[in-house]
Amino acid sequence: MITEKEIELKLKEYKGLLISTAKRYHIDGMDFDDIFQELSMEFVKVLKIHDQKQSASLKTLFVEYARRWARKKLESQERYRKNKVLWIDDEEIKDGDKMTFIASDELTPEQVEKFETLQKELKWFYENAKDGWLIEQRSVIGMTLQEIADIQEVSFQAIAKRHQKAIKELKKYLKEKGYKL
Repeated sequence: MITEKEIELKLKEYKGLLISTAKRYHIDGMDFDDIFQELSMEFVKVLKIHDQKQSASLKTLFVEYARRWARKKLESQERYRKNKVLWIDDEEIKDGDKMTFIASDELTPEQVEKFETLQKELKWFYENAKDGWLIEQRSVIGMTLQEIADIQEVSFQAIAKRHQKAIKELKKYLKEKGYKL
């Protein structure tokens, strides 16, 4: 069990990671300080889990928890509950890890149709591709690869390889459907 003193030391040691992660997320109604504070609490959760399992690196585990946290925040927003489209503004993503989410009331009918078509394509892939379910569990539900490996009772490395292969297959599938990646 990790002590309060060890938690404080780890928070100081990983402050740069916390700051850089907090800067990556832009969520309606939350400023940087709010995001930083909540991600710090997530980091403490990760410290307690990492202390018990010693599975993935602390940084990797935290990044996964941060992504899950952001997804849950977006899903809880009123705009999401009212079925308004959540859009990832890919023009602002210069760093592959940066995620900018925008909830918009002002999408054109063409954009909404394109988004809905993409959702149908993804759903088909998740249900029909050999390991499409892995991407769904990972990206949509927010499970970590370690959690999936534990449920499947296989090694983390085996799930990670299958996940990477499924991502390559998904990219190929979407390119065949005419999407730019």
